[in-house]
Amino acid sequence: MDYAFLGQEGDLKPDEVEEDEISVPAVSSSGTETQPDAVCLAVLVLRDRDSKYVTASVVPRKGDHPYTVHRVGHDISNILGYKRVVLNSDQEPAIKKLKATVRREYSLEAPDEYSAVGDSQSNGEIEITVQLVEGQVRTLKCHLESRVKQVMPAGHNLMPWLVRHAGATISRYQKGRDGMTGYRRLRGRDYDRPIVEFAECVWYLKSKNRRKGKIDPRWATGVYLGASEDSPEVLIGTPEGVLKVRSIRRQGSAEDRWNTDLIMGTLGVPWQPSPGVNTFEIKSNVQFPTDIPEDETVPVNREFATRKLYIKKKDIEKYGLSVGCPGCDAILRETPRPVHTVRRADPESLKS
Repeated sequence: MDYAFLGQEGDLKPDEVEEDEISVPAVSSSGTETQPDAVCLAVLVLRDRDSKYVTASVVPRKGDHPYTVHRVGHDISNILGYKRVVLNSDQEPAIKKLKATVRREYSLEAPDEYSAVGDSQSNGEIEITVQLVEGQVRTLKCHLESRVKQVMPAGHNLMPWLVRHAGATISRYQKGRDGMTGYRRLRGRDYDRPIVEFAECVWYLKSKNRRKGKIDPRWATGVYLGASEDSPEVLIGTPEGVLKVRSIRRQGSAEDRWNTDLIMGTLGVPWQPSPGVNTFEIKSNVQFPTDIPEDETVPVNREFATRKLYIKKKDIEKYGLSVGCPGCDAILRETPRPVHTVRRADPESLKS
């Protein structure tokens, strides 16, 4: 079955949109909402006007949510490599608030450029890109459902990763009129890293800190969620959360590659890769919550008393004794020493 035909919407060619000549790189953004299965997903799409590089991300909500700010700032400064850029968008208040926060937190020199109110066609470049992303998401979703033999709910943990992967495939493999992909225009080379189908079960090489012993397995089974866009690592989903790994291998049989229980049991979303851990940084091993069980006592820091200064015989010989002090007298007579009752005015001098 031609899943690409089922997913796409018409003959969309974003390269044919007329653009003005500009000297500053421009990034167009748009917020869209998909609403299959009565579940609304907030999707943020970015497109670089120079390289035609596209990113698509499901975010918890529009506006200045911490993950949304991180995602946009990271895509512009780390993936696209811009510190000075024109941000083009519509005049939706949530998008304007997001742009202001990203500009402040990532120190971007980024003047605004807005489309006319109520006229999405005036920003046709990004609107066509949004339709391309939506078509690619439908294509990948239809193909995944045919593999697992069931409908993929829009609220499933895999959907945010599928949307991100959809944008990445457009940038890596869709060629423009010049015969180049967005990835090649941005990086200067074609994307040539090996990939597998989205959500396919693969073997992945465990990180060293996850290996317990020399005779324990070095490889484990996980779900392929796409390749990282700013490192040569691969994102893997597991029942404990999402992690990034260095090497993967395909499994032998179709039954092993499309283990429905493992695929549907994947946990973790981009803004919380490890369930229960409040961070959106993907680690090489799954982090677990550090909640202390109710029956476990919390260790209490011990308080240590400060000891008094210990006066030795050489201190008496150097600084002299205190008249009437039984401790000083005992030191001179070499008898058992009682506690000194009189101290010198400056005990710190005995430490020198």
